[in-house]
Amino acid sequence: MKLLATSITALTLCSGLSATVFNDYSRFTEDAVVESFEGIASAGNNLELGNSRNFSSGITITNDYSQNDTQQPYIVNAGFYGSSPADIRVPHGTAYLGQASAGSNDSGIWVILPEEVELVGCYITTNYEKDENQAAINFEAYDSEDNLLATELIRNISMDEWADSFFGFSGLGGISKIRFDGFGGILRVDKLTYEVPEPSSLALASLALPALLMRKRK
Repeated sequence: MKLLATSITALTLCSGLSATVFNDYSRFTEDAVVESFEGIASAGNNLELGNSRNFSSGITITNDYSQNDTQQPYIVNAGFYGSSPADIRVPHGTAYLGQASAGSNDSGIWVILPEEVELVGCYITTNYEKDENQAAINFEAYDSEDNLLATELIRNISMDEWADSFFGFSGLGGISKIRFDGFGGILRVDKLTYEVPEPSSLALASLALPALLMRKRK
């Protein structure tokens, strides 16, 4: 199965696409790294992250929010806004990453990964009470040189749907960062997960890629 997946990815790279969108969290293995955002903010409060913050999972969340500090991303522990954990309905644990009025800052939220990864994704909900333009989030994948690899427009995900709303990107070791950017409303992110490619997969792709390129030129 790993061999087949690698061959498909190599073919995808040759066709000009560097990453694809997937929605099945079970594609991650036990080697995947998970950022749950737990144990950061105290119960019933939020913690603004400022321009940059490192996490124990290895990720860095960064951007320049100096123009409007209300656009800073924050970590929320269930109970914020006076709601109970049941009302917040966080799908995994009690904490999550959020941003109000996501997208009014042109640069969005950047998540820098500690190394190039094969799979990365998270559970996302948007401010579904608003009209569809205010409840839309652009979810994007980039390589180390800030080239856009893939993008997904996510609209109107309600809180009740959050636990089933996983969005991820797959690319053979070429994804270095992801970005959340929207048209307005509220962004909520939980269980951000990434996985690096196996060395054997990279070796196989390096052997398969020249052959595929030669076939493409004929």
